[in-house]
Amino acid sequence: MTKLEQAETLIRELTRDELARLRQRIKINLDNGIHYQGTPVEQAKAGGDERILLDAIVRGLEARGLEYPLPSLLMATPVYASFRQKTPGVFKYLRRAACTDVELLGLVTLGMDLLIRDIEKNQGDWVKDPDGSPRKVTGVSARQLMSQVHRIPQVINLAFPGYAEAGLLRMIVRQGQR
Repeated sequence: MTKLEQAETLIRELTRDELARLRQRIKINLDNGIHYQGTPVEQAKAGGDERILLDAIVRGLEARGLEYPLPSLLMATPVYASFRQKTPGVFKYLRRAACTDVELLGLVTLGMDLLIRDIEKNQGDWVKDPDGSPRKVTGVSARQLMSQVHRIPQVINLAFPGYAEAGLLRMIVRQGQR
């Protein structure tokens, strides 16, 4: 049985909701020009460090049922230039803690999840209502995550104090993969 025949068989067994999610993912992949063959790790690395972080932002927001734009749209935002400048520092920290590419991607996912939780818990943006009164908005957005991506090492260190210095972060990721 070919891969296409296997896929067609599996698609017939999906629920309506699962089919809707599959359509959405296919559209996202086509919109982003993803035609790369290989493992998920190879696919992630093909886009570079910035793309790995953008994908983590999208996955983190999607997992919470929040609105998220395509990574290609995030690259067109005004925050992207500063995001690109912050990326090397984040990956310098993460690469010291990870031995393998799989561990690195796990740490990126963990770091983004912790950053989202921190923003949801402690922060928010102050905005002015039409009448001029200030109001705190606590929703997490992709642009907000791009602006604060440099805080990933900080939130990892807060959640797991001393683990990075002791070389134990990879154990956290391995434990999460089980």
